[in-house]
Amino acid sequence: MYKVLVHSLLTLVLTSGAVADSVTPKKVGIIGGGISGASAAYYVNEGMVAASTPVNITIFEKNNHIGGRVESVNLPGTSQKFDTGASIFVDINHNIVDFAHKLGLDIGSKDPNTAVDNPTTGVWDGTQFPFVFTGNDTVDDTNAYNRYGSDTPGAVYTFSLDNVNKYLQTYNLTTPFNTIGDLLTATDLSGFLTKTASEVLATIPNANQNYLKEVVEISTRVNYAQSLAGIHAMGMVISQMPNVATSMHVRNGNQQLVQGIAELSGANIQLNTAVKKVEKIASSTGAVQYKVTTASGAVDTFDALIMASPTSTYTDAAIQWVGLKEGAYFTTLAPPVEYTTLHVTFVVGRMKPAYFFKGDEAKYSNLPLNVYTTANSTSVTPFTSISVEYILSTIELYEVCRAANVSDTAVAADIAALEEELASENRTKEAASLSADTKTYAFYTIAKFFSPEKMTDTQLRKVYAGYFWTYRTSHKAYPKLDTRTDDEFPPITVDDKLYFPNAFEPYISTMETSTVSSHNAAKLLVQDLSSA
Repeated sequence: MYKVLVHSLLTLVLTSGAVADSVTPKKVGIIGGGISGASAAYYVNEGMVAASTPVNITIFEKNNHIGGRVESVNLPGTSQKFDTGASIFVDINHNIVDFAHKLGLDIGSKDPNTAVDNPTTGVWDGTQFPFVFTGNDTVDDTNAYNRYGSDTPGAVYTFSLDNVNKYLQTYNLTTPFNTIGDLLTATDLSGFLTKTASEVLATIPNANQNYLKEVVEISTRVNYAQSLAGIHAMGMVISQMPNVATSMHVRNGNQQLVQGIAELSGANIQLNTAVKKVEKIASSTGAVQYKVTTASGAVDTFDALIMASPTSTYTDAAIQWVGLKEGAYFTTLAPPVEYTTLHVTFVVGRMKPAYFFKGDEAKYSNLPLNVYTTANSTSVTPFTSISVEYILSTIELYEVCRAANVSDTAVAADIAALEEELASENRTKEAASLSADTKTYAFYTIAKFFSPEKMTDTQLRKVYAGYFWTYRTSHKAYPKLDTRTDDEFPPITVDDKLYFPNAFEPYISTMETSTVSSHNAAKLLVQDLSSA
């Protein structure tokens, strides 16, 4: 009797296992291989495993690499890569930091590539540097107090920190939010985005206008290309994050992070695969499915779909959405979300101090490594910012130029011209020394320009005494963070089992918040598929 019972139980267990193993996996399609798509794939897989539901995930990426707007550029002749944008995150970005640790990536608070512990940063108003951050805390604190006082910086810091802490409540939510309005209500930020940064800053008594223009507004210009008068209050707060948290990055480019997340998800990654058409259909059992057709004509069908890319990404060949419910967001694009085109230019060369100091040779050695422009400089300055990414030794300069097909003769001629300039100005290389190793002089650098329009060679020749290599790119970097009421955001659930995590971006657009929104969309998807 005992043997019969054991045999029966064993048969039952084995049979149950066979049934479980034979369950047809759910199929989830994700359009877009940027940080939203990669993290969505990871969180969908994680959620479906927890729900004991097998799943097959496919990521469609129209470009030849994973990363989306998180893209890294290779410096010729080296193994070094630099981010075109999305170049920093902060230590309170819980998801990004967690992913970086999972992937074993080399992260830090300072870029080891520059070989400069405290790079100088200058505020440029088109004619002069009204303030320069030297990297020396004692000097900077004294100079900042003399120019800005303490009341306004303190008020902005407190205001930003208070609202960052409200946002951080997002991580404590136990159930997914269905709309951005629901999230704002849950985190005590309802109505906060109806005011511009200028409007909330106007409540600071006797606010120091120099601080608002030279520090606060510069951060919104560099991060979102918007002035305080246009950006909503939360956009200003998020732009202050480096002032309330520690900035971090992945050495050799944050694109590694997105690639690693996508690989961790176990998804089938299809590169160079643009989606042409999505049709909502009914399966043989009557369940909702989505038939995806790519530009090459390939067709696949999914039980759920995530559009993990801004609709502006597909403006060159918009996706055709068929069969969606009446008034679905992807067919109306209302409320509208306008994205800003950011032009990024990398340059290897040596800058012309005379461009900034207008012939005042005594100040030439004081040219900051990073230059951020004020709003009133736009009529005379074509760029928003210049950031030195790396300081080149003479040997490295030759290596980079050779890889870029620039002759040694041309490089030698420019170095000779530099020597002549230094001699005529009674300057020495030693006077500009930054370190004792081979990276002695901050003359030849790779610098990154952000600009609202393409930087032309004519414009670069005004800024540079000589340059040897350029790389230009542009993309729809982020939405205009215009004021909105709680109900003026795109929907997260566009249709049955069709999700849009980028609905979050008009609220906050960062790498971290892309993962937060994708995690939320994944929770909604797992909920819906598990109950189907």
